[in-house]
Amino acid sequence: MRTVQTLELVLAGNTVPTTRTDLVAEMDLGGWQGLTFAEVAAVWPEAHQHFWDEPNAYCSPAGGESFADLRARADAALATIVEANPVGDVLVVTHSLVIKAFWLVVTHRPVADFWATAEFAPGGLTVLHANAGDMAFHVLNDMTHLEPVEAAKGSSS
Repeated sequence: MRTVQTLELVLAGNTVPTTRTDLVAEMDLGGWQGLTFAEVAAVWPEAHQHFWDEPNAYCSPAGGESFADLRARADAALATIVEANPVGDVLVVTHSLVIKAFWLVVTHRPVADFWATAEFAPGGLTVLHANAGDMAFHVLNDMTHLEPVEAAKGSSS
């Protein structure tokens, strides 16, 4: 629902073809969904520790995805998007953990590096170029478009 709302804001009433896919849905946290991380830590301390400190060792005890599952899904999503759109631009509106998984795939990093990059903020812009099977990030989590209008104009007295 959040991504649909974001897409509506980005499109600002413009009509363009859109496609929904579960391949770019947020990481499935299973029974953790809706709980605070403090609540999760109280019930599943080892899994909580692995989630944050050893993502390669994390295995959801509550029916959700592992980071390896998420990375594999992100890899499939990127392949599907590129295959369906061999030329032109594509806007993907998704969640921060999915973008982190894209980052792992594109940079050929292991799941252990999941938290090695800064958090991708809500509304951040990330630009990925794909050309003949090669992919590279050109922008990571740019937030300048979200700066307050007054800050962009400069302060006045």
